[in-house]
Amino acid sequence: MSVETELRFGVGSYWTIEGYMAHIDAITPDGQLVGRVNIQTDLTRRPIWNGVIWDADGYQTYRGPMYQLVHGDPPPAIKQKYWVNIYPSGPGQLRKNWEEALIEASRSEEEPLCRVEVKVDARAGDGLR
Repeated sequence: MSVETELRFGVGSYWTIEGYMAHIDAITPDGQLVGRVNIQTDLTRRPIWNGVIWDADGYQTYRGPMYQLVHGDPPPAIKQKYWVNIYPSGPGQLRKNWEEALIEASRSEEEPLCRVEVKVDARAGDGLR
């Protein structure tokens, strides 16, 4: 089987599973993908390029930050916030807003020590690796 039939990615633009923009600039004779990843999270600013070498499946071939390539759009970003009451016996349940956490505290037998906002800024599948 030739290298060309084994490649899942070719020269062009892709996304990484982490949501960064990636470009494959060249393919070596042994099938490695040579390119770069824009690690600038604000795409309205100048890019910050990080050189990367991937194998034919889009997995990075050396140590360092992992930038796995994906076809199509990156996994959707999850940006949400929750509230949780902290009791002497441990945390309560995550609640969608402050008011729900307050209602939970009013129904609880013990007084909460505090109420904490929990911010989630992740991509789908981050916790499943």
